[in-house]
Amino acid sequence: MEWFLAQLFTFLAFALDMAMFITTPIYILVLITLWKNRNEETLKHAFFKLMISVGIADVGTILNIFFTTRLAEWGWAPQIFIWLGGMSSRIANTCKSFFGTSQALGVLVVALNRYTAFMIPLKHQKWVYPKELLYYALPVTIVGKGLIVVFVFIIYGIIFVVTFKASRTSARVATNAEKAALNMSIVGFVHCIGLAIAVFFFIAQEISYFGFNHNLVDIIVITFINNLGYNFFSAINPYALLIFSKSVRTQFFKMYRINMVSLPFSGKTNVEPLAETTRSVGQIDQHIEL
Repeated sequence: MEWFLAQLFTFLAFALDMAMFITTPIYILVLITLWKNRNEETLKHAFFKLMISVGIADVGTILNIFFTTRLAEWGWAPQIFIWLGGMSSRIANTCKSFFGTSQALGVLVVALNRYTAFMIPLKHQKWVYPKELLYYALPVTIVGKGLIVVFVFIIYGIIFVVTFKASRTSARVATNAEKAALNMSIVGFVHCIGLAIAVFFFIAQEISYFGFNHNLVDIIVITFINNLGYNFFSAINPYALLIFSKSVRTQFFKMYRINMVSLPFSGKTNVEPLAETTRSVGQIDQHIEL
């Protein structure tokens, strides 16, 4: 039974990695869509510019995992690693550190972008460029990814609680702009779930090894969950954008001449004239940029 489970999770891990690598072109196409349409009315906002930056880091991480760690692990193209020698591990670790830190920083900056949009809209209007948000995000990034996960979950927790309370106490129906802003927060939250899984595994591994002298990496199920977290963190973003953002979905299908798909929870449109909205506690008003 143990042999069967080991083989099963090994196969699932391989299938998960291959699915992530094979579908990477979809991520690249989404990034091209965001870049080509960055001046469009519905995609010109700072949130989507941040998605481009995060996407570059995600794709870099995926390619680094495939061309270094996984190729070596699977025994593919061994001549390359023999030729590189110890340089291959240094390249892999350098790229992992660079792209991994960029990913974590991107997740935090996106969360701050959504927080300012919901909670302090007047300041959010001034902080439309990532450099202003970096002043707050960089110190947390230096401390570590674990603290980033805590901060990000607190930020999104505040956003969702405020939105829920506002929907229960206000008789006014939420505008399309408000729904769109909430969808963008959901995209950011979904993206950080994989990071939370990976960080939890890392902390559990360190506690197990130094506290109980036991290596969790030897447990195939735990290793699979760790890989699942990293894969989810690196590859989920384009699909979250296509599902929850009709603006992205419309431009994506238009660029590549794909029949439009309608999803009821993504809203009729992601941007409406903001002058039509009215001020309400915890909700989007005319000062808020999506």
